[in-house]
Amino acid sequence: MPVLAIDAATMVSSAAVATEERLLSEVTMQLKKPQSEVLIKWEPHTRDFSRELGDQTSQYV
Repeated sequence: MPVLAIDAATMVSSAAVATEERLLSEVTMQLKKPQSEVLIKWEPHTRDFSRELGDQTSQYV
């Protein structure tokens, strides 16, 4: 099973993320792939992506 590990400040799939919008876009794209698992490191200063993604994150958070 592919795993996307996210450090919200720096990395997505080994590629630097310049903005929160890019991070949100990458997470959304990965969640749409079958058999993907997304691990998000939550920190107080990051946006609440669960609200923006809706139910898509409920099984991962």
